[in-house]
Amino acid sequence: MDKIKVIVLGASGFVGRNLVEVFRENESIEVIPGSSADKPGHLWLDILNPDTWASLTDLQPDIVIDTSGYGVVKYQQDLHLLYDINYLKKRDFLDYFVQNHPDVFWIQIGTAFEYQLEQETLTEATPCLPKTHYGISKLMFSQYLLQKPGIRFSILRPFGMFGEGEDNSKFFPLLINAQRNKKTIDLSDGSQGRDYMYVRDLASFILYKIISQTLSEIENQVINLGSGTCHSLREMAAFFAKEIPDFNAELWNWGAVAQRLGENDKFYNASTKAASLGFKNFNLQEAIRNTVKYYYTN
Repeated sequence: MDKIKVIVLGASGFVGRNLVEVFRENESIEVIPGSSADKPGHLWLDILNPDTWASLTDLQPDIVIDTSGYGVVKYQQDLHLLYDINYLKKRDFLDYFVQNHPDVFWIQIGTAFEYQLEQETLTEATPCLPKTHYGISKLMFSQYLLQKPGIRFSILRPFGMFGEGEDNSKFFPLLINAQRNKKTIDLSDGSQGRDYMYVRDLASFILYKIISQTLSEIENQVINLGSGTCHSLREMAAFFAKEIPDFNAELWNWGAVAQRLGENDKFYNASTKAASLGFKNFNLQEAIRNTVKYYYTN
């Protein structure tokens, strides 16, 4: 039987890398990592460079999963680049690709930051009034997909993802590396509440829909993915502390800095739509154990 050909865009990033690794464990999938980085074994595909677009079309994939993006980490501050990568150039690329390969199923990895985050409980019906450039640009592309005729697609909006390979500037890697390097870091009081999920839960859900041949159940829909539980940063840190060798509480200096201006107190995914479609959360403590092990061994 022919394998299902899946291309993951943004495969050198945190989410894309984990999707590729999970998909490679399934023999019915031929997964091809696509990246703007010149990496061995990766298809070179740069959203900003139309000369590279034909390489994807030539492969005639069954499914494209777009995890590419800009602006999710603090050092990505170029607004022109953000809107080009997340919306303007990606829109042009989508038009080009669908024109040449109209039968593809496009899975867009969006973000909870597309919503109005002043609300504590978020569902797919929550108003989309993002306050960050990252959220605005991601929403612009989601809206383009929703209004574009003749394409099969799904928009998945994960909440706070953690796991192996997340950028070292992000909160949980900062906590882990402070312990690993025995270096004190200053933190806020950690009272902010968020919905955290293991990045491989996203990968497992998509893989399940593919191999069970039930992609039609999520076609042309927006679906939130999260744990449905709100944990504070400090609560999550306590879970991480259980898995850290020779943990030293003094290295995490809680309350030393103020919270960021305009930061929301708490929000979480209150939708059960994903669960009804087969989404499952990995055991939280085991996921944290895997994450800590990754940073201590890489």
